[in-house]
Amino acid sequence: MKKLVIVNPTSGQHRAELFPEQLSAALNELGGDVHYTNGAGDAERIALQAAMRGSCDAIIAAGGDGTVNEVVNGIMNAPSDFPKPTIGIIPLGTSNILATELGIPSTTLADTIKVIEYGVVRNNDIGTVNGRFFTLMASFGWDAEAVKRV
Repeated sequence: MKKLVIVNPTSGQHRAELFPEQLSAALNELGGDVHYTNGAGDAERIALQAAMRGSCDAIIAAGGDGTVNEVVNGIMNAPSDFPKPTIGIIPLGTSNILATELGIPSTTLADTIKVIEYGVVRNNDIGTVNGRFFTLMASFGWDAEAVKRV
């Protein structure tokens, strides 16, 4: 299986930067191409380009829920005649709500890699609001403002 890993080095108070050797070892174990984001929108752009090239079977989002959301939007914005790669998650964010809901461990990178390599692929419903896709929830008002500030 060809993999593309998209890493957000600033997720979760820069968790990726706290243990670069462990992250590099985990990513090497996964194999595939690794791309680091530099800012908002990068993960979405990289995922869209990969989906349209058909260059990978799986795109792994290494970051938080925002990174996962960008990867989902990149994949879903590819034209419908392009096959959709599977999404994997390496939870590096502050909350990692989707990873927690899916039972993806965030205690060690080794456990997370095992889930990606040997885990069960699940179908997940994806919603859309105002042209944006989401996997967990959509909210407005004070709740949305609180999440934005986190």
